[in-house]
Amino acid sequence: MLTVSLYVLELIASKSMFPVPPMVFYSLSTTVRDLQRIARNSSVQVGDLTMKQIKELDVSEIVKGTSGNRRIPTLEQALTLISSSVRQVILDAKVGPPMFEKGLAQDILSVIESAQCKNCIVWAKSDTLARDIIKQAPDTTVGYIVMVDHSTGVRSNLLRMKGARVVGVYHPLIDEELVRVVRRRNKDVYAWTVDDADSMKRMLNLSVNAVVTSDPSMFQGLMEDLRTECLEEGFSTRT
Repeated sequence: MLTVSLYVLELIASKSMFPVPPMVFYSLSTTVRDLQRIARNSSVQVGDLTMKQIKELDVSEIVKGTSGNRRIPTLEQALTLISSSVRQVILDAKVGPPMFEKGLAQDILSVIESAQCKNCIVWAKSDTLARDIIKQAPDTTVGYIVMVDHSTGVRSNLLRMKGARVVGVYHPLIDEELVRVVRRRNKDVYAWTVDDADSMKRMLNLSVNAVVTSDPSMFQGLMEDLRTECLEEGFSTRT
């Protein structure tokens, strides 16, 4: 089941100076569509494959700047490789067949411990999984997801999980009131997935704690531009 988590690893890329600088997370997540491209099977799901089959897949087709055969690392290998060189890692745990949440919390915590990932954040759309992790490891930073149910148009409950320190919010839902309410409960607001310039500027103006993006270079450039504007207008900045 840990292979599900491996496909949705996100890591921090950089941090620029800004009056209230958010952390910038670079999304390395591999979607089901990417898996289907790698496996050359338009209907395959992660749960359909064994660990051995996943390890044998060649990812060079979808990883830019690589050539030849490139294998998918295990989650532990990936965390060990990156966690010591970045400020934080978001482990976005996806739940699916055949076992869904069964045993997944313990498996994730075991891998985090083995990889000595002291800066890991675990979040999931599954509240059951997030609560299991909080129950088993209260010191682990855990988050839950706020989004709109496409079938009903209803937003998920904003404040619904005791012990969670991060609220990952689909960025169009974020406004000043949401940020204020979440912070009043001593939780951080993480915006996902912010890939256009206008939305990036809006997240900066709202002073969210962190932003998940597939284009950290664009975000960095915007922060630097806004920092320059502040300096030119006589405002001070801090790191």
